[in-house]
Amino acid sequence: MLKKNSFTGFTPETIRFFRRIKKNNNKPWFEENRPVYEEHVLKPLRNLVEDLGQFMKMLDAQFDVRPQINRTIAKIYRDTRFSRDKTLFRDHLWIVFRRHQTSLAGELCFYFEIRIDSFSYGMGFYAAPREVMIDFKNRILANPQKFLRIVQNPVLTETFSLDGEFYTRSPVKEYPPELENWMKFKSFYWGHKESNKPLAFSNKLIEVLKEGFLILYPLYCYVQKMQPNVKVAYKS
Repeated sequence: MLKKNSFTGFTPETIRFFRRIKKNNNKPWFEENRPVYEEHVLKPLRNLVEDLGQFMKMLDAQFDVRPQINRTIAKIYRDTRFSRDKTLFRDHLWIVFRRHQTSLAGELCFYFEIRIDSFSYGMGFYAAPREVMIDFKNRILANPQKFLRIVQNPVLTETFSLDGEFYTRSPVKEYPPELENWMKFKSFYWGHKESNKPLAFSNKLIEVLKEGFLILYPLYCYVQKMQPNVKVAYKS
């Protein structure tokens, strides 16, 4: 018997909470409204992680899929120690699936983010380690066509947009013109963004995320140097 999904969608109260905390960004207001946060923000995020967990483990058995804050779920409290922005609380939140519980900055991950007016999902690095990107680029140069077959697939490029942080000058000196952007990347991610309505308020979001993550899976396997564990949604 199939397990019934616990995620039923976000609610109008989710978005209302984000709007209100943006205007009332202080600890007394948050504590007063903590029950709303726990019921309409944290609970659906936990349920979403829980419902995606088995699927994500199929993609990579090393993924941490525990529906906990600071593991798969972002903290609503901001770390302001080294930031000029001293805003205490986030007005958006996200979930991530990654292998290790080190700094998120260095981990290749799948993500979903919910904001006041939109949601987004995808895969990539927040800030890729230099040695990881060097190895990644060397493998691209060793067999450009294998890599280009993955990243130029229409299903990928029509669903996701590529973005990231660039070097002014690529550390790699010689490369084919069609690889220029990839050779200049410090870090990269593929993302899809759309309006919150109506999908964010429905459990159909689960299947949309699964389909999207499958589209990204060949590139994930390429970066991680692993063989795919499941059949993907298209031929790479």
